[in-house]
Amino acid sequence: HFSFGASVEEHLPEACAAMLKGLHTLLLRMVESSVPVLVAVRGQCLGGGLEVALAGHLIFVAPDAVLGQP
Repeated sequence: HFSFGASVEEHLPEACAAMLKGLHTLLLRMVESSVPVLVAVRGQCLGGGLEVALAGHLIFVAPDAVLGQP
C-alpha cells in the first residue's frame, strides 16, 4: 500500500501540529523540486498519503489502486 493516511495518534493535540508541519514541508519540497517527482501508487492511497501523491509532477496509479479522502 502507498499509504493508509495518518494514524489516530497523529491527530491527537500534542502530535498534530508537528505532523502537519512535516507534511507541509514535504509537500512544498515536492512541488518546488527542480527535477520531476514521479509517484507510483499501488494498493490503498488514503488521506494525507493521497495529498503527498498529488504533490508529485506525474502519478502512475495501478488499475486496482484505491484512492480516497475522508
